[in-house]
Amino acid sequence: MRCVDLLKLVQDKDYFVITTNVDHCVQKAGFDKKRLFYTQGDYGLFQCSEPCCQETFDNEEVIREMVKRQEDMKIPTELLPTCPPLREAFDHEPAQR
Repeated sequence: MRCVDLLKLVQDKDYFVITTNVDHCVQKAGFDKKRLFYTQGDYGLFQCSEPCCQETFDNEEVIREMVKRQEDMKIPTELLPTCPPLREAFDHEPAQR
């Protein structure tokens, strides 16, 4: 069953989805990401490594920029992911790694 078909079946119900898909397709189908649990993670999301919060952050835009700007298998330092709440906490400076 396709994810969009499953969403049509449950969209008016109180649902929660447990998935092993790591390719972001369940969320892209329209499911609310707060109602999803990815048992193996999700390649389309970043999460803080501290962890300072339980939030996840969409990464498609930054990953595409990394691919576009990489040279010799390296990406520019300013594209290294940092946690948005930590950036706020450190006066908009990237978190120390």
